[in-house]
Amino acid sequence: MVKRLAIILLTMAAAFPAAAQFSGDGYYRVYNRYTMRYIYVYDATGSINVAKASADMGAIQSRLNIETAYTDPASIIYIKQVDAANEKYDLKAQGTGVHDMINHYVHAHNWGTNSYTVSATEEGYTVYLYDAVTSKRRENSFLRTAAADQKILNDDDVDVTKNIERWAIIPINQTDNYIAVKPSLSCGGKYYAAYYADYPFTSGMKAYYISQVDAKMGVAVMKEITGTVPAATPVILEATSSEAVNNKLSLQATSPQKPADNVLAGNYFAFEDRQESKVARTVYNASTMRMLGVTSTGKLGFVTATSDMLKSLYSVAIEDYQLCLPANISYLKVAAGTPAELTIMTEAEYNEIIAGITGVQADEPVVQSYYSISGVELSAPAKGVNIVKYSDGTTRKMIMK
Repeated sequence: MVKRLAIILLTMAAAFPAAAQFSGDGYYRVYNRYTMRYIYVYDATGSINVAKASADMGAIQSRLNIETAYTDPASIIYIKQVDAANEKYDLKAQGTGVHDMINHYVHAHNWGTNSYTVSATEEGYTVYLYDAVTSKRRENSFLRTAAADQKILNDDDVDVTKNIERWAIIPINQTDNYIAVKPSLSCGGKYYAAYYADYPFTSGMKAYYISQVDAKMGVAVMKEITGTVPAATPVILEATSSEAVNNKLSLQATSPQKPADNVLAGNYFAFEDRQESKVARTVYNASTMRMLGVTSTGKLGFVTATSDMLKSLYSVAIEDYQLCLPANISYLKVAAGTPAELTIMTEAEYNEIIAGITGVQADEPVVQSYYSISGVELSAPAKGVNIVKYSDGTTRKMIMK
């Protein structure tokens, strides 16, 4: 029963704010004050019955290490106050929310500076939320290194099934609790990331989307998004640095309209532990999906992904038996039979090529058929006067000797 309740409690805990830090609806990270684990949203499905103490809430997990959280959109929680008088809150992340998954809001009670317990009640039965982790007490520190976290886990010899129900939240900022982008590839002296997140943002990077695919020419046409990138919009980000710390995002309170001609698709989740969920992972299909990469000619494009390419992008390890799309990534859906590689070019570059092809066709019409002077179609030019019809619709008289 303890383990089962632990799952329920961990899942719901991410939705509360701390009075000292909460400044209204906005973006935060949530961590457990005892285990120092951060909340991540890895799926959009779940259910809960508090009265019966049963739940399916493996969608929300806790993980160590702020360095990992810095570049993982799954750690960004939008906290929304839904009932101030009764201290009810919801969390939104990865295109879903606690209320969406379990049909419950949570109640948070402040016990001190940024230290909350969170509970849920149904039919007079109340449960409190905690992180189901066994670990030694950590010093009261928000920022930790991966090495320090690993040492604490290795020294794990204290069962702390009590006093791990306290939670803290930290608002997203540009200094010590930021969200940033780690480019996945370089091309032409620049760095790129295929990106998909449910928050609107601005940054010092350029953002593009794909407006059309010309399979015959092997081209994917891109357009730039200026200003705020809309929420839930799959994009290609172009950076001048390979380091995430130089590619920070500024999350916005409101989102503009998505570009209507964007043909990129987006994927939020890649979590194999949720085998019962139909949305926790998207299996990669080499016939109908292309990933951002470098073509065989060294140009930026969309390519058929290899196993190693996909694995290098996973934030959570996925076994070989089922290759899936990485989490929070944009990709291109294509028709079966589309070339293995599609070169990316701007709309101006594409239109120039099309205009050139059209111009050649217009300047150099080809012969379509021959006719006699009386209008009878000939199988080949005949001696004397011939009427020649061209591909552009024009006709000419020609004398064959």
